[in-house]
Amino acid sequence: MGPGEPAGEHVLLPLIHLHWIVFARKLAIPVAVGVPLLVLSLAIGGGLLAVVVLAGLGLAGVWAWLHWAWATVTVTDERVIIKLGVVVRTTTVIPLDRVQDVSTRQNLVGQVLGYGSLVIDTAGQFKNEVVDYLPAPGQLREQVFELSDRFWRGPDLGEP
Repeated sequence: MGPGEPAGEHVLLPLIHLHWIVFARKLAIPVAVGVPLLVLSLAIGGGLLAVVVLAGLGLAGVWAWLHWAWATVTVTDERVIIKLGVVVRTTTVIPLDRVQDVSTRQNLVGQVLGYGSLVIDTAGQFKNEVVDYLPAPGQLREQVFELSDRFWRGPDLGEP
């Protein structure tokens, strides 16, 4: 049993991180602002300003990486566990017996780069869950739907 894995459950899919585009989007504005500031500070001879700008870019890089690395989806034989956030961590647990439908959404850029949103429709008091920027959302949709279906039907015993 791995760390954070619920007792008596088996992780069926490897830990899924968000697509790399999340990291790139978090860095876009700091790089767009920081690089010209760095060039300007070096041009005017401001060594201290250049160090401050580099430190800011480094912090932005660490923040972007943490945001990407700590956002995960885990699929076990009984539930889907979604963890998001850095400062405020949010963990959503969706039991497979509550999954009614699983669908995906992909815009044109997502289709080209291989990411999209996974939408899990649930029964009862559980709210429907949307996870954006997942790599290969179609494959994950099929796997979660199959696991949910297997949960309700029971294991296939090979009967004719």
